[in-house]
Amino acid sequence: MKKRSVDILQKILSYDSSILNITKLAELHQVSQKTLRNDIADINLFLKQFQIRPIEIVDNGILKIGTNINPEFVKDQIFKLDSYSYKLSPEERQLLILTVLLKQKSYLTMDYLAEMLSVSRITILSDVESAKEILAEFTIELCSKSSKGIYLKETNIMKIRMMLIELCRRVIVDIKSDGYFQRLILSQMNTSYSLHSAIAILQDFEREKNMYFSDYVFYELTLYLFICINQLSESTAVPCEQTLVKQSGELSLAKNLLCYAEQRVKVKFTAEEFNLFDQYIVDNHLLPMSKTIDDIELYNMITYFLVEIGNQFDIDFCNDHILLESLFLHIRCMSDLIDFQFPIDENIQPEYKRIMSGIDQHSYILEQYLGYSFNDKMKLSIYIHICAALVRNKNFLLPLHVIIVCPGSMATGRFVEAQVKNYFDFTIQGVISVDRILYTLEKSKEKIDFIISTVELPKTTHPVVRVNPLLKMQDLNNIQKMALSLGENTEQRSIEKRKSNIIQSVSESLNAFTNLEDVERFSHSLKELLKKHSKTVNNNKHGLCSMLKKEMILLVDTPLEWQTAIDKAGRLLYQKKFIKEEYIHTMIRNIEQYGPYIIVGKGVALAHAKPSETVLSEGLSLVVAPKGIKMDVDDKKRVYLLFAFCTQGGLDYIELFNQIAAIGRNPSLFAKCLEAEETAEIYHLLCS
Repeated sequence: MKKRSVDILQKILSYDSSILNITKLAELHQVSQKTLRNDIADINLFLKQFQIRPIEIVDNGILKIGTNINPEFVKDQIFKLDSYSYKLSPEERQLLILTVLLKQKSYLTMDYLAEMLSVSRITILSDVESAKEILAEFTIELCSKSSKGIYLKETNIMKIRMMLIELCRRVIVDIKSDGYFQRLILSQMNTSYSLHSAIAILQDFEREKNMYFSDYVFYELTLYLFICINQLSESTAVPCEQTLVKQSGELSLAKNLLCYAEQRVKVKFTAEEFNLFDQYIVDNHLLPMSKTIDDIELYNMITYFLVEIGNQFDIDFCNDHILLESLFLHIRCMSDLIDFQFPIDENIQPEYKRIMSGIDQHSYILEQYLGYSFNDKMKLSIYIHICAALVRNKNFLLPLHVIIVCPGSMATGRFVEAQVKNYFDFTIQGVISVDRILYTLEKSKEKIDFIISTVELPKTTHPVVRVNPLLKMQDLNNIQKMALSLGENTEQRSIEKRKSNIIQSVSESLNAFTNLEDVERFSHSLKELLKKHSKTVNNNKHGLCSMLKKEMILLVDTPLEWQTAIDKAGRLLYQKKFIKEEYIHTMIRNIEQYGPYIIVGKGVALAHAKPSETVLSEGLSLVVAPKGIKMDVDDKKRVYLLFAFCTQGGLDYIELFNQIAAIGRNPSLFAKCLEAEETAEIYHLLCS
């Protein structure tokens, strides 16, 4: 088969055939429909070898695949193609010759290359001349010796490495599908570690070192690391001690990354390797973003982002702690979305489609802080998180009852269960193996709304959502769609049931209330009932009540500019020796750079800066300004309670953050704080 035929077959195997019709495939490969029909005929000849029914072209050019086709089997056969069955293009032959030359330590004869590529000696001579031109771009000389063949003139390791990186750019990375030729090149390179291994190392390095690389920098560093660790995988070189390569008390990016890679692969890097990588990073400007990401600061940005979207649609997203925390974890790992592909369901309700426009409008809040722009896939992933929150928080919606089905091993099911709980507020009735699904459904006394399964199930009357063990965005989209459709049917039933339960409970308590001695028991039962039907916030050692002190509250009876308010709140911390004075200036600079991101709820703001040597110990202060604090030039964003917070780091403070944000969602408490005449009264309101 030709390269194009292989690419077309892989697309047909990977996508819904109704999406990839003749017209779209012709446009994609920039050929006529007649040429594409010839390619389909070429593919059918290949399939015929394995007694697989041919692909048919039916109405509207839609492709009809035989029912006996096994995609994984066919892909395996594609990868087993040889150079006789797969017709290499001239460019592919030249790249393969370059790969063999770069890895070969002895002479290569023309006859050997002609036999390997199944072409004539004259064709090989032409290909070698073209390969020589490519090598010249890297100042690598191709020499020949009569009766022995061709070889590369001895050159330094960096030139060879740069040539291999260029091959990766052209062949292994910059492709739309994995295929025979890519596998052939990798086999000739004789790699011990996959490109995916290099990507995983760099992604983990980003997270652990709390830094972010742009797509271009990530791509280039990955290619270098991939080539470098494979070149040295059989080396016995002794690594340079870290104490010998320190600069100003810290390792450079190159040394830091290679030392980190040493812990993951069986490769040791020499001082020369550190220097080569250092020079490569400098020459190609491969530095991380200039700032690191602070957990509390990012959490603040996400809250402000959700506040702005919520204000646009009159939805309180910040009341959903699951959304805040899952979005926080997701955005920290946003670079993992490079290979994700998922569509938005076109049939989703208009109210949820509008959320996407809100994300487009307000994504600048996060982009400006993170230092890079979101692509469409990143925005779609955020959309999925927010829509999942809408499903969770529909007013009075009864939790849907779900069963999770997996193969024989329960480990897969438990893994899926943990992921589902992170996104949806379902009542999970159980995790069961596929061989017990029919028996469980028959015997279950509880209502099952739908099934989430990682495997194909026997026919059942219950709706089923098929998912991958590691949930992808499309899986979340499908679960969300099912929950929405079922939620609409149960919403009224849910309201009536909740009302009925509350009325029944109160009635039973009143009926038991016959004398004054029953007052205490009735009061207790009523409190328990209210607790059951309302959300509560847990306190911990880093909560509002434990951190806020009476002397750290300031009541101001005049309108304030935000700079003045932050200075006043910061001075309270400075006077009690929680911070150095520079911390106050940093809080102000942050808002000058990123805007009023410290707004965490209606009328409430939380100012802070990232942990540094300017923080002496953890502290919290509060400025209450009943006449308002002006947060922007147009005076469209006002707050009345401005907290200032300092910490030496860690996610232990997220509960404090949530409690402060919750003040804006409690109109009664908020109003009483503004009406208070003494700071002691404000303290009592917030901490009693």
